[in-house]
Amino acid sequence: MSARNRFLRAGTAAVLTTATLAHAGGPLAIADPDNRIPYAYPNGVSVPVYTDLGDLGPLSNETADGLTAFAFGQWTQVPTSDFTAAVAGDFASQGLPDITGANADLVVGTFNGGGIHVLYDHDGSIIRDFFGAPDGVLGIASPEWADGATITESWAVMNGAAVDPEDVAGTGFAGVFTHEFGHSINLAHSQTNGAIGFFGDPQGPDGCTPPYSAELTLGDIETMYPYINPWQTGQVQSTVEHPDDVASLSNLYPAAGWPASRGTIHGRILLTDGSMPITGINVIARNVANPYGDAVSALSGDYSQGAATTPDGSYTLNGLTPGARYVVYVDGIVQGGFSTPPSPLPGGEEFYNGAGESGRSETDDRCASTALVAAAGEPITADILFNTAEADEHFFGVPVANTQATDVSGNGKVLVGIFAGQDAPGWRWTEKDGFTVLGGNGSVSVDDSGRVISGSFTGPDGIIRVGLWTGGQTWKALPVASGMVGECDRTETSPFDISGNGDAVVGLAYGPEGCASPFAFRWTAKRGMENLGGLGPWTRANAINRKGDVVVGWNDLHEVYNGRIGVYWKDGLQFLVDSEQPVGEASDVSSDGKVIVGLGGQDGNAWRFDEETGLESLGKLPVPGLPDEWNSSAASTVSEDGSVILGYSGFFIQREPFLWTRELGMVNLGDFLIGQGMYGVEQWDLGTPMAISENGRVITGWGFGPLGTQGWAVTLKKVAVCVDPKGKKPKTKQVSFPHGMNDQLRKGAIPGRCENVLQ
Repeated sequence: MSARNRFLRAGTAAVLTTATLAHAGGPLAIADPDNRIPYAYPNGVSVPVYTDLGDLGPLSNETADGLTAFAFGQWTQVPTSDFTAAVAGDFASQGLPDITGANADLVVGTFNGGGIHVLYDHDGSIIRDFFGAPDGVLGIASPEWADGATITESWAVMNGAAVDPEDVAGTGFAGVFTHEFGHSINLAHSQTNGAIGFFGDPQGPDGCTPPYSAELTLGDIETMYPYINPWQTGQVQSTVEHPDDVASLSNLYPAAGWPASRGTIHGRILLTDGSMPITGINVIARNVANPYGDAVSALSGDYSQGAATTPDGSYTLNGLTPGARYVVYVDGIVQGGFSTPPSPLPGGEEFYNGAGESGRSETDDRCASTALVAAAGEPITADILFNTAEADEHFFGVPVANTQATDVSGNGKVLVGIFAGQDAPGWRWTEKDGFTVLGGNGSVSVDDSGRVISGSFTGPDGIIRVGLWTGGQTWKALPVASGMVGECDRTETSPFDISGNGDAVVGLAYGPEGCASPFAFRWTAKRGMENLGGLGPWTRANAINRKGDVVVGWNDLHEVYNGRIGVYWKDGLQFLVDSEQPVGEASDVSSDGKVIVGLGGQDGNAWRFDEETGLESLGKLPVPGLPDEWNSSAASTVSEDGSVILGYSGFFIQREPFLWTRELGMVNLGDFLIGQGMYGVEQWDLGTPMAISENGRVITGWGFGPLGTQGWAVTLKKVAVCVDPKGKKPKTKQVSFPHGMNDQLRKGAIPGRCENVLQ
């Protein structure tokens, strides 16, 4: 027998108001992603259950034990599953005391001979103090120990502090027991009907009229939906009878005849090309005659969870009623945490359309559905390809996960970036060469030609320093005069930008005093590394113009201008962006060196500066769910002539990207692109624009896409404007970006295709 392994470190939670510590989609944990093998208890062998010794909030120990027996009885009585469990004793029979927040480690993290241990958290101290979870968490459960792929021990915690004092019978809290015990046997969350009931999610693909009509009832909400309201849905979610819960259990613990005795629809979720599979897309099949009472869902790739060595977009929907007609559609996850990471829907929600299924919205109406008739033992294949429109061809997602695009060459043909994570390696992408990992660590930038890339790498001595990549497999270190630099946390120099002509690199270096002596540097082959100096005493260079004669960045810790303030260096001298109203750091400069942009301006806004017109606040975008006092904006990049500025509003990673021209004002970049007909952007969180090409046609950045953290680029050689939008015959016109667009905006046009932007 193999050694016993502890395979999970945190549990999964049922929640009332907030989703934390939650997992979802098929099994909770996978033992072998490549072979799609989940963890499970031995099928057909009764799992012993052990209960805590104390009360559970207002519930007596006897009442809590009754709810435990009832809940495990629900999972045991499913006729298409051979799972079975029964209460075998209390904690005293295991030599355990009453468990509280002070001694929860006697169960969580400790093997106690096998079985499922149910903790009655009388005062909420286990949830609050041991797990550090918020008050809205009703319970937490998880398998914890396994022998190979066989689960040997689990635990579940019920939060007594969340029980209604008037619910002395625990009727409303019963659903929490059943839900958490589902997690303890390795069942994950699902989203079938719960999002409709809790959040008003559409009853089919968003914007479509489904081929069914019915009223959702509380009894239609599945037990394993990640939210439970003890006052409304707690009782109905305590029973295991919905087809979605029945199928999830039976898939993991099948009885004889499962799934062949029922109908099955399976297939793959694919990108537009029809070959690239996507993990983490929710798929729902609904019986058109009983759309909520007879519905099953699954996340694509839920038996590999994105951890397999090959992409997995497969899904399987078992347990369908033979002879019934089902429609299938892809559905965006609304709320909850997931063990199969959910992916944005690159083309939006859509029905499976049978022979009409394709990757083009011009030929595949996403609202058109084809009903599939289920038959016992005869699986139906239904591959779904996400739709894209003609305009979507101008939007590009870097085809590698965990990528952050940071810069683009002058002609827009070369993208560079880093992998997500501290000190992650750099990468380069071109249509001709594909994706190349450059190695090194930290930020990378590219010159206008696309041939010279600046970055940092770890040398043989273990010190991180700036280097240049011009091809091949190695970085060439920038020469530094002896004694000029020291090191801080094993870092000597860090690059932040390269000039457009490739002759100069700027960034941050540490002087001989190490961490106490950071300074802005500019390096050229002719002059070597220079300390740019300034008010200081701490400085950093963030960006440099094309010729390399204007550098922008910040000062910090000056006795008069304390804090990080925006500065620029020109003709060997340093200047404050505004001495009367100091702003935060300068982040980029136009190619001619005349326009500077940055962050930390008036009211926390992004700003624009040139020597002729002075400082200008650009404002900020609203960010859904973010209090205004936390919201600020930052300009991250500016075009060659200073007419286009991009950046973001928000806080930390909760961001909305913006596009600014004087005629356009500040608009949401995602909304602007969708108005152009790039509908695939609807399922992206574009996050952070980082750079715009010298020719002003390609914008790049990173956010969250179908592959998770993902770089992107968009080409805007031509854009659509709606001319005469208030007239009798508004017309969509294609114009050059940005100047042709700005000319039309001055004449009264609005940005976007008329059919997309007119109500």
